[in-house]
This record gives sequence, structure tokens and C-alpha cells, in this order.
Amino acid sequence: MKAFGRFLLIGMLGIAGGTSAHVDPDSLLRVWRNDALSPEPRSRAMYTLIIEAYKTRPDSAMVLVDELMALGERTRSKEAMAFAHFAKARTYDRTRDFMKARAEYERSRSIWEALPQDSMVLEVDFEHALSFYDEQQYDRSLELLRACMKDADHLGNRRRSVDIANYIGVIHKRQGDYMGALHQFESVLERSAELNDMVGMSNAYNNLGVVHAAVGDYPKALEYYELALAKYQETNNGASSPKFLNNIAWIHYHLAEYPDALHYAGQCRALASELGHTVDLAGSLALIGRIRYAQGDALASLREYRLARRIQDSIGFEYGLATTWRYIGEALLKLDSVAAAIEACTQGHAYSRKVGSIEREGYNCRCLYRAYKKLGRTDSALKYQELSTVLEDSMALDQVNLETQRMSYELRLLGDSLARQEEKLVLQRELATKERTRDLFMYAGGVLLLIAVGLISRVNYMRRTNGIIRTEKERSDDLLLNILPASVANELKEKGETQAELFEQVTVLFTDFKGFTAMSEKLGPKELVKDLHECFSAFDRICEAHGLEKIKTIGDAYMAAGGLPVPNTTHALDVIQTALEMRDFIAEGKARKIAADLPYFEIRIGIHTGPVVAGIVGVKKFQYDIWGDTVNTASRMESSGEVGQVNISETTYMLVKDEHGLTFTPRGKVQAKGKGEMEMYFVSDRT
Repeated sequence: MKAFGRFLLIGMLGIAGGTSAHVDPDSLLRVWRNDALSPEPRSRAMYTLIIEAYKTRPDSAMVLVDELMALGERTRSKEAMAFAHFAKARTYDRTRDFMKARAEYERSRSIWEALPQDSMVLEVDFEHALSFYDEQQYDRSLELLRACMKDADHLGNRRRSVDIANYIGVIHKRQGDYMGALHQFESVLERSAELNDMVGMSNAYNNLGVVHAAVGDYPKALEYYELALAKYQETNNGASSPKFLNNIAWIHYHLAEYPDALHYAGQCRALASELGHTVDLAGSLALIGRIRYAQGDALASLREYRLARRIQDSIGFEYGLATTWRYIGEALLKLDSVAAAIEACTQGHAYSRKVGSIEREGYNCRCLYRAYKKLGRTDSALKYQELSTVLEDSMALDQVNLETQRMSYELRLLGDSLARQEEKLVLQRELATKERTRDLFMYAGGVLLLIAVGLISRVNYMRRTNGIIRTEKERSDDLLLNILPASVANELKEKGETQAELFEQVTVLFTDFKGFTAMSEKLGPKELVKDLHECFSAFDRICEAHGLEKIKTIGDAYMAAGGLPVPNTTHALDVIQTALEMRDFIAEGKARKIAADLPYFEIRIGIHTGPVVAGIVGVKKFQYDIWGDTVNTASRMESSGEVGQVNISETTYMLVKDEHGLTFTPRGKVQAKGKGEMEMYFVSDRT
């Protein structure tokens, strides 16, 4: 079964894509069959028919493409050939044959450029960018979409610019950049309002709700979903939309408001069934199942899940099947049908791997772990428990746990609080000065000694007050500098907020201890934390000495980066020298521990260079963090390395290969989880 890609994304969430005018296939066929017409209007009609065929009969689409191609070859019409290659590319996209699709996009584009047809060049480039989106090559898709945005603005094609902005927002969300997604969807809302595009506005409200729901702010998400539904009903004479109803139902489910959740899910099911929206219908059935399960009725939930699964099977919705099979497994497990639960979650696990969803794979692994444990199969249970742990670690690196919609507000509050504190102290000093001056005038005719005492007291008071201000300011500054880089802390104090920043090239370091679990079994908690603190404190000092920015620790892992927040050209060498010192520190500690017959740490270190986005996340205990594929790849360098070695990527190697004092051991192509085969090198200092 093929995946439905962005078509399903439009249908389920309304995140991407614009609205299209009503298409009358009969009138288009009449144009296509009219031999008296020139090839250009006929090819346009056939192209539109092919696009419509995608939605219901994708196999027929390629047959129509061949007819259009034949017209172009027979009449030697460049426009017909351009449309034929364009339609062929989009058909290959549907079948996920991306290499062939991109070749056809290039052929179509070259013909349109020669005609010239700027508006059609934009359309081809837009679909070409979405081809990379469908293949989850988000960085490449973003690059092309931003170029399309410039062209759309240049051509004054405001409606297409809304579609492009939508997809850019979706990619930001997919990459965990929720602040970027919010800004993008707010821009979409503004652009749609300027065009008086009510459907676009309702989709923009819905998209904002999706982002807020993703970070767990369900009340705010519900507010946006209700605005989306209201705007849609205003546009469609009171008619509702299944996808908006389903989203509202999910929020009530997350808030444990089950009667309201059932009400909206039931409305979605009825409307989706009436309109023939199979994806929304399956989604509503699965949600009703979740609600019944949460209410303690596993048998009722199982009935709903099976109905949803049959629909998803019929349309080849693999993403949905990866989740629904897991739901079925959990319900069966609740009903003590353990063998059937294992079969269901195994199906879910297979679909999760097929669609490349780490999150869904992790959930299915946990289901299999519980099932095998209940069956007494400890070997299989342990296998899926370990796999689940690995996937959870991967998700912890790939996802940003923050409430984006409150972040700027909270940061402004912090900045305002610091400013108000200083203003308050200054005001106290001024008031005290006025009071002291008044007292001096009152006693001016009195004893000169009292005047002298008063003057001395005033000076001392001002010194104390100034001291308080300095102390409080230094305390605030120290607090910020302890958790943020100096440049970020200064921006926060000056502006009351900070902006995320793209760094084109930084070098990221990850460390991880081998034997940490074994040590935790042999040592008490205090001794274990003491050893970890000793290692991480040394790592902090080494990073500071080489100008690296410590990012965070994750359990027994340590993460740092060179080349930010102030860019430099030595970051790769700085990070490698840091890594070698860390390696030597752990080796020395290991020797001491062995001599004392004590448990010891061993370390793996991984390094990769590339672009990252850096900024502040969170609203409580907030921290400076970095995101992007560079971070994930650096982590893979660590996990693909060996104990006692510093493992670097080919990208980092190319920056330091000529540095004196370093030696490199090529490892060839090494399999890295989620990345395929990558060239890697061990680096060491010359002895």
C-alpha cells in the first residue's frame, strides 16, 4: 500500500495546501476531446483532469499522462509537453518514486523557462519542493520553498505565497521548531485576512491550534480550534468541517473531558461518513475508541479500533495503521488476550518502521514489552524494553519540550522583573534623599552638629542604597550568566526577550559513559552522583578552557558545542582538543579506580559539524539549547564510536585533516542509526 503523503496531511489537519476551485470533469473532457482547439487549452484541461484523478483513481492518472504526452509529441506543442512532464512528475510523486519525479520536474521547468511562463515555473518549483517534503528531506524542501516564496512575492501571486508559508510552517513544526511554526502560521493568518480568504483563515487558526496542542497547551489549542470551526461555518453557511470537529474532540480527550470529547467525535464521524471523508471517519472512530478505553470499557474501544483499522487498510493509510494496531493491541492486552495483543502490536511495529516514525515505533515496543512480560517471555520482553529505551533516547534528542506560546511572554516578564527591581531601588533612594533633605531643612536653624550628623547619615545611606542596588544587580546578572551565554543574557536584559538564531557552522560534541548502568548497580546513589559530578565538573572546566559552550547533560551524557553563541573559525579544532582532554581525564580516572579495585567509567565521544538553530526553551528552569540535524548526527557519531575513542564525521574531518598534532584512522562507511552509512574517522593526538 502506498503512503498518501501531503494529501492526507491536508485532509487530516488542514495544515498545508490551499483551496481549489470546483472542477467539472465533463466540461474538461469536452475541451480535451475538441480537436478543433489548439493543443494549449486541451493540454491545460487534461492536466487538471490528471490532478483530479490523483484523488480517486491514481492508477488512471498515468494513463492520462501518456495521452497528454502523445498529444505534445504529435503536435510538437512545447506547452503540451511541459504540462505532460509536470503531470508525470506529480504522478511519480504519488507513487513515491521521487528520483523519477525530480527528473520530470526538471524537464518541465526547462520547457516553461524557454516559453517563458514565469507563473508555471513557480508552480513546478513549488511541487518540486514538496517532493522533498514528502520524502522528509525537510532542509532541502525549506531551501526550495523559500526560493519559491521570493518568486511568488515578485510575481504578486499572494495566494500561492500563502500555500508556501503554510508548508514552511509545517516543516518548522515537524522539526520541533514550534516558535518558528507559530510565527509562520501567524503570517499565514495575516496574509489570508488581507486576501479575505476565509478558508485560509480557518486553516491558519487550525494550524495554530495544532502547534499549541503539540507543546501541551490544550486550552490555547482549543481556543484556536474553535476559532477555526467558527470561521469555517461562517464561510460555509453554518456547515461544519470533520477535521476541525475531530481536533476539538482530541483536545477534550486530552483534558479528560470525555462527554464533550464523545460529542464532537460523534459529530465528526457522522459528517465524515456523510461526505465520504474516509481519513476523518477513521480518525473519529479511533478517537471514540480511545475515549471508551479511558473510561474503562476496553471491549467497546476494541470495536471502534477495528472499524477504524478496516478503513485505513482500504485506503492504505500506513501512518494511521501504525497507531491503530497499537491501540488494538493495548485493548486486547487489557482483555487478557495476550497472544492477539502481540500480533496486533507486531503489526503496528512493522508499519511504524515502514513509515519511519520513531515515536510510533516506541509506543508499539512498549506494548510488546508489556505483552511479553505478561506472557512470561522475559527474553522477548527485555528485547523490546531495550529497543523502547533506545527509541526514547532518540526522541529526547529530536524533540523540544517547551511551551512555545508562553515563552516570549515569560522571558519578557523576567526582563521586566529585573528592570522593575532596579527601578524600585532607585526610587527608594530618591525618596529617601528627599526625606533626608526635608529633615535637614527642618533642623537648619538648629544645632550645626545635627546638620553634620544628618549629612553624614545621608552619605552613608546613599552608599548603602547604592550597595544594595549593585548587589541585587550582580545577583541577577550572575543568575542569568550561570544559565545563559553572556550575549544571550545581555539581549534578554536589554530587550526583555531573545530570538532564536541560525548558525551556519558549529561543531557539536556528545559524550556517553559505558558502564554507567553497571556502576549504578554497584554504587549507592550518593557515590554515583559524586563520581558523575566530578566528571562533569572537569568537563565544564575543559570546555571553558577551549571556548566551548556547554549545552546540557542528559542523564550520563554530556553535550557541548563550539562556534556559538559567538561564531569563530576554530570551532572544529577546539572541540576535538576538548574531546581528547575529556578522553584522557576519564582514562586517568579509570586507572586510579582499577588500582583501588573500584568500578570505573569508560567513555565514547562523537563529533559532527554543521548548521544549528540556537535559543532559549522552556518557561521554568529555562535553558539555552540547540536543534537541527547536526545535533542528531553528532549523537550518532557517539553511539557509532568505540570506548576510549573520539569518533568524528567526514564533515568535521575535512576541516581539521591538515592540522598538525592530530592523527586520523579512517573507519570507512559505518552504519549510523537513522542516517544510513556514513564515513567516520577516529582522531587522536600525535605522540
